[in-house]
Amino acid sequence: MSGTSYTPNELLIDERKKRSWTKAELAEKIGASSDSVAHWERGETFPSPSNLMKLCEIFEKSPDDLGLSQKTFHPSQQVLTGPPLKKPKQPLSRFKATLLLCCFWVIIWGVIFGSALHAVKELPLPVFVFASSIGSTITVGGVIIGVLLNLMGQTTESTTVRNFILNIWQHAHRPYSLIFGLLCAALILAVSYILTVLFFGPSALIVTPYVIRPPAGGPTPTPQEWQPVLMQLAPNCNNPKGVEWSLYPSEAQYSCHKDGVIIQPVSSRYPVSSFASMSLEKIKEGSYNLTSFRLQVQVEFQNPNDTSTSAELLVNPDPSANYLNSYSFSLSPDGHYYFSNFPIQFSQNSQYNQIFREGFVRIDPHHKVTIIVEIRNNVLQVFVNSQQVILSRAIEPAGTFSSVNLSVDSNSALSPIEFSNFELDTLS
Repeated sequence: MSGTSYTPNELLIDERKKRSWTKAELAEKIGASSDSVAHWERGETFPSPSNLMKLCEIFEKSPDDLGLSQKTFHPSQQVLTGPPLKKPKQPLSRFKATLLLCCFWVIIWGVIFGSALHAVKELPLPVFVFASSIGSTITVGGVIIGVLLNLMGQTTESTTVRNFILNIWQHAHRPYSLIFGLLCAALILAVSYILTVLFFGPSALIVTPYVIRPPAGGPTPTPQEWQPVLMQLAPNCNNPKGVEWSLYPSEAQYSCHKDGVIIQPVSSRYPVSSFASMSLEKIKEGSYNLTSFRLQVQVEFQNPNDTSTSAELLVNPDPSANYLNSYSFSLSPDGHYYFSNFPIQFSQNSQYNQIFREGFVRIDPHHKVTIIVEIRNNVLQVFVNSQQVILSRAIEPAGTFSSVNLSVDSNSALSPIEFSNFELDTLS
């Protein structure tokens, strides 16, 4: 090649210098030697078809833009023999690569958010279903877009999945994709909560609390141990012999129906407690155990949207005993419950240890809810639709109970509650 004059490839040199790359760095990126790069820039040799395609991809330029088109080829230039030079495919744009990488980060952040909420027991099942569905749709959409881009020749080396993924990683703006993925995952979670409220109501956001099990050796009654003493479909309606409910009609109306009794406050001047009370001692003349028994009743909120109204089940002790603490459990349509005890009267011998607990339990306020209060061996338990919500060992000293109240606490006269399927069980 002595005596031959070559024209330096200024276009190729300029593109390399714009990126502040050395010849060795450019050679490393395309898998060639630095001497080859030097020959190309001096115009002494012409890149092989494969190297030309790599140069077009890494610079995101066409052969003409790099001064490497067929018309610039000089007969004296050396070139490796090989298949005819094909027009290189356009490289994957940074925007598309960032978008595809963002889909990946959405899934990763979704898993992190879901795991964190599950760990603190704040991930309702409907929210999980909605978020999983949206996330899966994004994943499938990203895969389809990636496959279409691959088939359309948007990348230069698309023969393997690995090459395609590496191509995305190299061209994407990684910090932006990480941040956008985080924002999209948070948005999906927020949308999932909104959809849950729209389709299932606010009560669906309530996560059922952890069920506290009695320790080994504690009371674990089985259904066979309990025998019914009284079963009444509609409390105070068609009372059997020995059953008498005391009503307080001054502040409430009581309506008997075939499915139960409806208690409705008639005043909204202040919070009203309207209730019906029944003596436990008069049932079968108190011939059963009044220290270990189970009460269960079904309640149906006639106005499920009024969360200020609550249904209450109250157990009262024998006033003649020293143990004078009554126990109250109330439940609102949104699943909010309260449990407390209070003395029915103060005396010198009365024992009073304040207990107050509250929480949420998952219920459907549009259907009947079963409440069970179980007292056995000085332990009180409360169940809502078979979900244990209260376990109290504070019923000491042991004492007998004399009455039970069914109550409606409400600020509105338009929120009655139906009580039905009342049952009193005792140990056999």
